[in-house]
Amino acid sequence: MRFSPFNRFAAVIIVFGGVVTLCGIAALAQTQPARQAQRQTPAIANVGRTPTAEEMAAVDRTVGTTGKELPPGRGTAKEGAAIYARKCAYCHGQNMEGVRQMAGTGALIGGPRLAGAGPPTWAAPASGIKFFAFVTTVFDYIYRAMPPYQPYSLQPDEAYALTAYILFKNDL
Repeated sequence: MRFSPFNRFAAVIIVFGGVVTLCGIAALAQTQPARQAQRQTPAIANVGRTPTAEEMAAVDRTVGTTGKELPPGRGTAKEGAAIYARKCAYCHGQNMEGVRQMAGTGALIGGPRLAGAGPPTWAAPASGIKFFAFVTTVFDYIYRAMPPYQPYSLQPDEAYALTAYILFKNDL
């Protein structure tokens, strides 16, 4: 491909202009004094401070295996069935069979099997609720992490009822 004299002249001008611009920027950067780094006070008060024990207790929902941290409340399997249909069936299926998140299924969020026989729906040594060794662990997980799109939203009575319903569906 051959360049015309005009194209060659235009290319030289563009390269020359770029070199001059870069040299000018470098010279300007060397002539200005270095700015001193100044510590700035945050615009919002108390950002980054250590929370108090009372603040931590207000958001701590962790329940150990002994159950001494369980919140007051109650729930039955019958109450849990209604809550499950409203808040859990979309991800875990109408009969706790689990929902796989796959293209073309319409499932935006998948959920593991919670009851019933068959292969597990996630890579765990056991399927469903029998994976958890303690009932308090089941309650704790439901209470803190479910539903996944709105964790910490369940009230203690709802978590107790869901735990009872899931245990009932697993013949436990």
